[in-house]
Amino acid sequence: MEIQNKKTDILDFLFKNSFNTLTYEEKCQLKSNRSTPNIALEYKEEWTVDGISSIKNFIRKSEKHSISKKHLINQEKFHLLGKVRIEHAILEGRRLAATKHNEQVSINRRLIARNYLELLDLLAQEEHLLKDHFLSSSIFKGTSKIIQNDLIDRVTTILNSNIFKEIQTANYISIQADETTDVSCRSQMSIIFRYVIEEEIVERFIGFFDVSSDKTGSGLADVILSVIKKWDLGNKIIAQTYDGASVMSGTKNGVQSLIKNIYPNVLFIHCYAHQLNLVLLYGAKTIKPVKLFICNLTMFHTFFSRSSKRSELLRQQGFKLPNHSDTRWNYHSRAASTIKTHFIELKMLLHM
Repeated sequence: MEIQNKKTDILDFLFKNSFNTLTYEEKCQLKSNRSTPNIALEYKEEWTVDGISSIKNFIRKSEKHSISKKHLINQEKFHLLGKVRIEHAILEGRRLAATKHNEQVSINRRLIARNYLELLDLLAQEEHLLKDHFLSSSIFKGTSKIIQNDLIDRVTTILNSNIFKEIQTANYISIQADETTDVSCRSQMSIIFRYVIEEEIVERFIGFFDVSSDKTGSGLADVILSVIKKWDLGNKIIAQTYDGASVMSGTKNGVQSLIKNIYPNVLFIHCYAHQLNLVLLYGAKTIKPVKLFICNLTMFHTFFSRSSKRSELLRQQGFKLPNHSDTRWNYHSRAASTIKTHFIELKMLLHM
């Protein structure tokens, strides 16, 4: 049997050949020609600097070293050599996503400001006083963002005042509410009043209300009750309309039940738009190709939402798949649109 020379790793030789099968001369030659193990690990200096002076109980020593903390850490570093660690990739992805978001926010702000200025220019073409003001004023033109916000607040105040006057003349009022998640992942509930003025049915949008902190039935009901109290609807409210989600339509702890406990005469009506959506949805599911298509839409969200790493990869690409819900009438169209728009990115992520 050929004995390894000094340039050969002693570990490779001993792991391939049983030490007990060597003759005495071969053992002596192996000991005299022993080379320092070529292992970049830190356990004891005998493994990295001095070398092993005695091969007695070598197998036991090597096994003990193989499960040492230093050995395992260095093994991990060796396997990751030249590769990007997942936490580093996630941090970089977050940075890129934040940069992309900030750029989009800046673009949106410029668009809003430009729309406002263009609207003022349009009004100035017909309103001579406004035109003269822009031409003559060098300090206070009213085009700053502070003035924009003040104007929005004033318009809101005037509209709310007119709605309040209409409510005072209306005999009966129904309230409509729906909760959804916006692009910033905040849950907002929109509220609409519906009543009759001069034999004409009118709908008035009241506003969006942030419900991210509490999306339970009691939390949503508290928001609606606060709106009813603020607008002094009193006993005029006779109906409430929501979607078919259990948190809204539940008979025990749903929003409609909690509202009805305080206003017993308020009827609950399942939103007809949502009902129509459910009819079309379940009707379409009887067609096998359509059913498979809808299932695939749902599985996209399920696949990515079940893993925090996959969800993070989606966020790195700058988009999010809509949350699955059969009661949200526009879920399937939004999901199909998102998948179509980001088809290349999704295909790349699925092959990773």
